[in-house]
Parts: sequence; C-alpha cells; structure tokens
Amino acid sequence: MLAAFGASYRRPLIMLRVFVQETAQMASRRISIAGCCCMRMTFDEARLLDAITTAESDMRNAALLLRQAMGTEHSLGALCAAKAVQAAFADLGRILD
Repeated sequence: MLAAFGASYRRPLIMLRVFVQETAQMASRRISIAGCCCMRMTFDEARLLDAITTAESDMRNAALLLRQAMGTEHSLGALCAAKAVQAAFADLGRILD
C-alpha cells in the first residue's frame, strides 16, 4: 500500500479493512481465501474483486456477486464498503478495472 499510494495509503487501507470486516461479519458461509504462497486466487476472492471493480458501474451485478460470496440474501453493507474501496483507489489515481 505504501509503495502504491505513498503517504496517502491510509484511506485505501482503511476502506479495504472495512470491506473485509463487513463481508466477514455478514457472511453466513466461509469465504475461501488462498494462502499468501499460492499463485492463484479462489473463486470467492474473484467474486469479491469483481464486486469491488463493478460496484460503481453495475451495482446489481456487484450485489449479486457479494450475495453469492457471502451466502446471504442481503449485501447492502458490503456493497457500500466495496464502493468506498473503489472510490478510495480512484481518488488516488489507481482506478480498479
């Protein structure tokens, strides 16, 4: 984070932490996360990243991806957190596509 954002790294880091906390708290199933030594991502990780990248342009799809990853019927809190992550990255010139 420090290498990507320099001294302004705190906001994206906090927004990512909020997103992780919100998804973990709301999830009714285990969200599969690969180990740090693994060179691939899990299907759940891909859903979460896709939800973050599409949160602004396609909210319905992002909400669906979050509901699938969390195994819940509601994803409003996680969707808001995903939009905040995307906005924090975009405000500092690191647009997530």
